[in-house]
Amino acid sequence: MYVSPAGYQPIYNPCIPYLGPIGGGLREGMSILIHGTIPENTTRFFVNLLCGPSESSDVAFHLNPRFDGMVWDKVVFNSCRGGCWEAEEKIHRMPFSRGRAFEMLITATSHGFKVLVDGNEFHHFKHRFSMDTVSSLHIAGDVRIETINVMGGGMGCGMGGGYPGGGMAVGYQGGMDPGMGGGMMMGGGMGGGMGMGGGMGGDMGMGGGMGGGMMMGGGMGGGMGMGGGMGMSGGYPGMMGPGMGGGYPGVMPGTMGGDYPEADMPIMCGQPVFHPTVPYTIAIPQGMIHRRHIIIRGMVAYGGTRMSINFLVSRSRDIAFHMTHRVREGILMRNSMIGGCWGQEETALSMNPFVEGQYFEISVRSGRHKFKVFVNGQFLFEFHHRFHHFHEIDTLEIEGDVQLSYVHV
Repeated sequence: MYVSPAGYQPIYNPCIPYLGPIGGGLREGMSILIHGTIPENTTRFFVNLLCGPSESSDVAFHLNPRFDGMVWDKVVFNSCRGGCWEAEEKIHRMPFSRGRAFEMLITATSHGFKVLVDGNEFHHFKHRFSMDTVSSLHIAGDVRIETINVMGGGMGCGMGGGYPGGGMAVGYQGGMDPGMGGGMMMGGGMGGGMGMGGGMGGDMGMGGGMGGGMMMGGGMGGGMGMGGGMGMSGGYPGMMGPGMGGGYPGVMPGTMGGDYPEADMPIMCGQPVFHPTVPYTIAIPQGMIHRRHIIIRGMVAYGGTRMSINFLVSRSRDIAFHMTHRVREGILMRNSMIGGCWGQEETALSMNPFVEGQYFEISVRSGRHKFKVFVNGQFLFEFHHRFHHFHEIDTLEIEGDVQLSYVHV
């Protein structure tokens, strides 16, 4: 099963409407990366950054693409204070296309929220609220979301795995029909502490990692949970329904909860690099030692034929682990090249997750005996080590017909 490295906790395929906490709050330099698809019949959707746990909380940042027809298409930015919408900022150009995948990156700066769509800067919305009051993300409307990831906040950041929130009283300006009732699961962080769910139902949850452990609901953190009930106004009930216990899970849907030893958690170093150009090469600090975890996000380019990923030994140019996706053949070939000689190719797969024009997430983890590769949170294949001086596998190289969103080593 896929285990997220500490501090990296994506959400895969959340239900829309989505309401989820930003664990630890939002701070300067943090980014929210969203991958999704715009349906052919979309009219509008929104992304809100909320100053509280429910849809009725103040809205520090509101992004609302409106497909009103040709020259009328626009994106509206705004904020909402005490239930009253403030001055709109309208951008009369549409960076999203019906029927197409998109990538949106929202970065908190000292002056506001910088928005990039498909790698291009679109708008910088100046702060109207103190940044540290932002605690939740809310997405609703005509949109499909594949992944949500909060990055740059250190070990305490992350997203809770969401349930659809309650009525959307503050979602769109002008209101919408009520949404589905429900509540949230709080994402965990490092260290102790506790979180309390709001909502009129009075439900609450407590989770705390003892001695610096991850909050993993019944795992290392030894969390506690209380609750159940209806979650009448959105909010974050500690757990949904009776008998679930275990506190706030620190891991996301598609990840592994329970008693996973902290000493065996995957590790990453540094900060992600956004939108690097291809071909792209980056050093891997300390090499592909045991538990090293590499994240690559991107999109298979339209009309592309090949994408390659190499884990290299810089001193010798040996390729300890080579992956090539042959787009037209639908083959993902794995191999190594040691001492100038290619080894035995491996091509067997139960599925091919790479689709032209769609975003992907590749997670490569180095184990004691093999590399494990996950795509979009699902296990794909193993590749047994052929080069065993792991600390010497110190370079990642990506080339071919791929558009990179970010790389994190």
